[in-house]
Amino acid sequence: MGQIERLLAALSVLLVFVYVVLRAIYVPTFHDEAATFFHYIVSENFLPFQAHWDANNHILNSALGFLCYKVLGPQQWWIRLPNVLSFLVYGYFAIRITQDLKNGLIRWGVLIAVLTAAFLLEFFSLARGYAMSIAFLMGVIHHGAQYLKSYQLKNQLALWFWMWLAVAASLTLMNSYLIVLGLVFLSIILKRESLGKASSGLVWVRCFLLSGCGLLRIPTQGARASIHWYGRWIHRGHGSFAGTLSIG
Repeated sequence: MGQIERLLAALSVLLVFVYVVLRAIYVPTFHDEAATFFHYIVSENFLPFQAHWDANNHILNSALGFLCYKVLGPQQWWIRLPNVLSFLVYGYFAIRITQDLKNGLIRWGVLIAVLTAAFLLEFFSLARGYAMSIAFLMGVIHHGAQYLKSYQLKNQLALWFWMWLAVAASLTLMNSYLIVLGLVFLSIILKRESLGKASSGLVWVRCFLLSGCGLLRIPTQGARASIHWYGRWIHRGHGSFAGTLSIG
């Protein structure tokens, strides 16, 4: 990808970003955002094992929303700001990933398709963790591909950094976390010609395996509290649906 092509790609990201910003300003608040706001942001209690148990608590989204609430105010736009800005991360890694495609037509087709996926763009304008987690997952994909090419430790560390952020944004990516962990582990085992690098890499894999076990405690505890399905929330009279109605 040449300099002019990179400039056009960056301009494409910025144009779509304007659309995301406008949606964040003008789309009304919906239920899940209101539940997050009252249960975790206004209450100043969003940490796992301490906050109200509910699948609505996308931890990183709640934490950044709380920060914006304290610094910038309670307006809807400010609460949505972390997700809006995460689109720039998404766009950056979309360019980095597609620039490795040799065919220009295919490269631009994939880039435009990724940047204009309407169902995903909607979430970048809302105070939820889904789009944010996908943006960070793009970083995982990019650095994972770079690591498998070079086996450089810096790429593995960058991979784990983005993977942690992705899981913190949405615990639905715990499965992806475990898959990435397994792929990195296997790649190190199969890389026999560089034992020193492999041994160093295995140390990091073991560290993140242990930390992943800690992350698994959150959805496991949530399952014990029966808060992963809307039907149970309504039937048992607790969770974000009942809680938001009672607040209203």
